[in-house]
Amino acid sequence: MDKKIITPAQGYRSDSLTTDNIADLKTLYNQYADKLLGYIMPIVNDRQLAEECVVKVFTDISSQNNTLQINSGNGIWSHLMALANQQLEALGDAAKECKTIVDNTAYIESHKYLNKMTESQRLVFCGAYYHRKSTAVLATALNLTEQDVRLILKEAFMIIRQVKDEN
Repeated sequence: MDKKIITPAQGYRSDSLTTDNIADLKTLYNQYADKLLGYIMPIVNDRQLAEECVVKVFTDISSQNNTLQINSGNGIWSHLMALANQQLEALGDAAKECKTIVDNTAYIESHKYLNKMTESQRLVFCGAYYHRKSTAVLATALNLTEQDVRLILKEAFMIIRQVKDEN
């Protein structure tokens, strides 16, 4: 099987696109990265976060043995948008992952730090500390500014220091 990138001149009617070397993946990146960034930017309103999403899309392709599965009738662009949408959905999941902990009253009451925090402090702290989410991701997921997220996180750490000082 001939492994190559399907270029716009060749059309997008293949069942799969396979890149067998880094140069082919770079070509794909060069063809679509700017367009993908333009698609993501208005959604996240954060250039750095949008760039991280673009990189993640191409990293995912690379981690899938450089194979990009294309459904018949859809083009590479459609598939790249679908991969980008998966990344964007993951941003929304950042808050949902922590909501389970925040809603668990028994756990909160038994936790020596979380029981002193407000709900927003718990959400931000949980997202940053337990789930390793960036402030940009948390800001998007919680519909806050990055500055607000940093302030809330700072308050959460101040509470932790206070509790440690009391002991």
